[in-house]
Order: sequence, then C-alpha cells, then structure tokens
Amino acid sequence: TKMNEYLAELKKKGIDINKYTMVDVIDDIEFARKAMGYKSITLLSVSYGTRVALLYSYRYPQALNRTVMIGPNPPGHFIWQAEKTDQILDLYDSVYKAQNSSHYKGSIKDAMAKAFQKMPKRWSVYRLDADKIKIGTFGAMFSKEFATLTFDYYFKAANKGDYSGLYLIQLIADMMGGTITGDLYAKGVSADFQPGIDYRKTFRSTNAVLGGNTSLLYWGIAGNWTQNLIAAEYRQCRQSNSPTLVISGHLDVSTPADFATDELMPFLSNGHHVSLANMSHSDIFQKAMSTEGFLISYYDSGEVKTSLVDKNNTVDFVPKKKFGKLKIFVAGLIM
Repeated sequence: TKMNEYLAELKKKGIDINKYTMVDVIDDIEFARKAMGYKSITLLSVSYGTRVALLYSYRYPQALNRTVMIGPNPPGHFIWQAEKTDQILDLYDSVYKAQNSSHYKGSIKDAMAKAFQKMPKRWSVYRLDADKIKIGTFGAMFSKEFATLTFDYYFKAANKGDYSGLYLIQLIADMMGGTITGDLYAKGVSADFQPGIDYRKTFRSTNAVLGGNTSLLYWGIAGNWTQNLIAAEYRQCRQSNSPTLVISGHLDVSTPADFATDELMPFLSNGHHVSLANMSHSDIFQKAMSTEGFLISYYDSGEVKTSLVDKNNTVDFVPKKKFGKLKIFVAGLIM
C-alpha cells in the first residue's frame, strides 16, 4: 500500500517517526523556552494546537503562565464522529427554522438526503462522487458562511436538480489532498488510536446523512501507521491547575462545544469556558483574534471580557457569495 511505501521511504532516509509526536513538539518548545531565558510563557492555541497546550500543562505546568484554547480538542477527538456531525446539522436546522425567514426552504438534512438519493452520475461532463461531496461538505462546515452556501447547493440539487454547486464542493474535497497526512498520523494516531477498534467497519456502518467519510479517509488505514502510542497519561484528561481560557462555538463541527463542557472543563480547576452562539470552527478563531482587547485582557490580568465576543453572532442563510455554472465548469477543467 501507499502507506507502507511511505513508511519504508522514511525509514530508508533515517527518519524515526516516533520522534514526531506531540510530546516531542512540547519538549522542543520547552527547550526553546529555557534557551531564551523565559521563566514562564503564555500559550495561544487553536484546534490541534489546543491538545498540545493541554499536554504541555500536564508535562510542564510550572512553565505556563496563562493559556488560551480556541476550538478545544480533548483527548480522543482527533476522530470525527458522524453522529456528532448529524447533531451539528440539527443545530443549524433549528437556527434556520427559528429565523422565520421568507427564505426558509425546509430541513437541511432532508435536502441532503434527497440530493444524494436523486444524484445523477454526472453534472455536465463531470462525474459526481457522493463520498467526495460528503467530505467536502464536512470541510465547508468549518465556516458558517461556507456552510450556508453549501446548504444552498443542496437545496438547489434536491429541489431543482441543479448539481453544479455540489460539484464545486466535490472539487474542494479534491483540493484538501494529503499534504499533512504524515504529520496528522504522527500527532493524531500516536495520541488517539485504539488498537481494538475496527475503524473501517465503524465509519462504514453509520446511518448519518454525511456518513463517516472524513474520518474513514484518515483513520481507515491508521492501523498501518507503525508508531508507538504516547504514554497513557497523555491520552486521557486529567487535572490541570494552569489558568486556561477555553473558547468554543456552538456550531463547531470539528471541535464541538459540548466535548469541552463535558470532558475537558471538569479537569481545568482554573479554567473558564466561553461558548459562542452561532459560530463554527474558523469563526471562533477569527472572532477572538479580531476583537480588540479580548485576548490581551486575559493574558494581562486573567479577566475574561465575554461581552466583547458574544455579540453580533448571527447566521445568514442567504449566501453572500455566488459561483456561476460557467466558473464551476472552468474550475473542473483546470483542476
């Protein structure tokens, strides 16, 4: 397989994949901290990086001043669960319906199911691939603006037979590629892999509307990644006294807010959790980074000014961006 060939190539080059775990990353940062003469440091972490920050607080608690985690990823959650994605779609549906808008077209999940059921073999001259579209849709849901644009494509496909937009989502899935696959395995598999689980069977047996394709893409062959797991003490949540600000979004499909609430916060004795309404994965990062004074006030004094970020967080289900069929057709030729 390609995985085995890749591992053989790394070994031939003298690269030991066991030296590229998150624990190694933490040790590298700690080496730099000491070399630069810092008594303690503050951490700003996002998504995958929040796991690094968490493990840092376990490994070198005395080295940390304050930590911010945006889109927190507790142990066990480098694997995306299809049923959880379904729940996030339900949340989008509830927000959509509650707006009582004249643009309301019905259930998003129903439109998805109908679009897949009616899907032709091709749009124009291009072959349609439902699995790739599902993967692309999951990626689109990292941003609420991109998510609502994608939902509109499903309504057009289900109600008008127009699959041009879903073909665009398919192209985006192709663009996702495997450029970070090796690093993802080195960090994610060494932390969250469970030898007793048949990942292919698990993710192929789901009845969720978008299936388990994204996790299957990465975790279906994770058993072939011949790397030692990091120590058990770093593969589960445990008590941390480090001052930590955790920022979640209630529409976050990648790092759902309830995982932080239920699994992470009980172990952060000096933690504060801010869950932003109507925000997904990339939205919470943009909001936190662009809101003047929010992060600085926390780093300086530990004060959490929730009011600065918890406002004007709405979801617009009328797409702001439009891509015409001609542009999509040309994109298919180029890619």
